[in-house]
Amino acid sequence: MGVLYVAFVLVCGYIFTSLHLPARYQQKRSSGWESYFSVAFYGFVFVILATLIVMLIDGFDVPSRALPHLDTTLGRLNRHIGDYTSQAVTPRELLIALLAFLLAGVSGGVSKWRTKNPAIRLRKLRKACLGDELEGIFLDALRSEQWVSLTLDTRKCYIGIVTHVHTEAALLDSISIIPTLSGYRDDDDLELKLLRNYYHHYEEKGLLEEGTQLDRLSEFRIVIPTKHIVHVSFFDLNAYKSLRESQAIPATA
Repeated sequence: MGVLYVAFVLVCGYIFTSLHLPARYQQKRSSGWESYFSVAFYGFVFVILATLIVMLIDGFDVPSRALPHLDTTLGRLNRHIGDYTSQAVTPRELLIALLAFLLAGVSGGVSKWRTKNPAIRLRKLRKACLGDELEGIFLDALRSEQWVSLTLDTRKCYIGIVTHVHTEAALLDSISIIPTLSGYRDDDDLELKLLRNYYHHYEEKGLLEEGTQLDRLSEFRIVIPTKHIVHVSFFDLNAYKSLRESQAIPATA
C-alpha cells in the first residue's frame, strides 16, 4: 500500500504541474531526484488540503446529517463502497484521494485559464525565470516590444523584435526575431557596423501600416540557436547614432 500512496501523491503533483505555468517551467528544468521531489511537493500539498477538508466534514458530522435525505445510511454507503474498492482502502481514504485529485485539477485548470491572457502569461514566466538572465531579457523585450541586439559567435549581429519565447515547454535552445537591422562586429575593437536596414523595406512594402497583420511581417523572422549567441542587449537606435557622432573620448587628467 505504501507504493500506492506514493504513486497517488505523484499523480496529484503531476496533474497540477502539467497545468500550472510556473510549476511546469521549474519541472522542465529539474532532473533526477529534484524532479521527483518537485512533483511530490505539490501532490503532498493537495493531499494535506484534502485531509483537512475531510477532517472538517467528520468534525461537523456532515455524512450522518446528509445521508438520510438521500434515503440511505452510512453503513449501507460503506458496504457499497467496499464492493468497488479493496477492503484495505477505507471510505475516508477514498474521499481524501478524490478530493486531492479534484483540488489538483481545479487549481491547475484555473491557473491555465488565467495564463491564456498573454500579459499575465509573460509576467508569470518572467517571475519564474529570475535565475536565467538570457531568458529574462528576451521576455522583457517581448513584453515591451523593444529591439534587441544579438551578436553571434561568427561576429554577425542581428537587431530586431522578439516574436516568441518558448521557455515553459523546454530549455530555451532557439530564439525567433524579426530583423530590423543587421551588421557585424569589427575584428579589432568589436564595434558594431550596420550594413542592412530591413525596417525601410518593411515600410516600402506597407508592412508597418496600422491594421496590417503581423503574420505578413513574421514571414521575415529568423530563428537563431542560443548556443551561437555570445552577446545580448537592448538596442536603442538614437543612442547608437549619438555614440557614433561623438567618437572622440576626452582625455582624463
